[in-house]
Amino acid sequence: MERPTLLVDDALLLYLSAGHRTLPDGEALPDEGLATTGGWYFRLCRSLFSSTRGHLTRLVEKLPIEDRSVVHRRLANPASMGVTVVGFPTVGFIAAKVGSDHGLDGLNAEIIGAAMVYDVPVVVTEANQSPRLADAMRALGLPYRVLGL
Repeated sequence: MERPTLLVDDALLLYLSAGHRTLPDGEALPDEGLATTGGWYFRLCRSLFSSTRGHLTRLVEKLPIEDRSVVHRRLANPASMGVTVVGFPTVGFIAAKVGSDHGLDGLNAEIIGAAMVYDVPVVVTEANQSPRLADAMRALGLPYRVLGL
């Protein structure tokens, strides 16, 4: 596994899997070195098959039909997009400690654990912005950005 250089949320992973190679703020995405957490990956994959009308499901529904099949194919093999899915087997211990110290749920603890273990900045969309996550990232001196999508 190539060492990740940027941790992206589920909405940005959808954006990437639909073929976009730049972030909404214009920053070019690398061809390799992107990562997401297991929690974010699961939520995005679930949104492809869910009838629940959450934020991710609405984003998927906005995609043209032909793009949805591309998204399904790419998400079935995230490595094909240069994305590594990191999760609790690797970051669980540190995530549990940080989660306990900062009162975080499992998803946010996993995000911070991944940021710490891989020493990568975290980029989230406005819909995934969490004051608790932002406060903990700031307290730990970890880079964290919020982008509109």
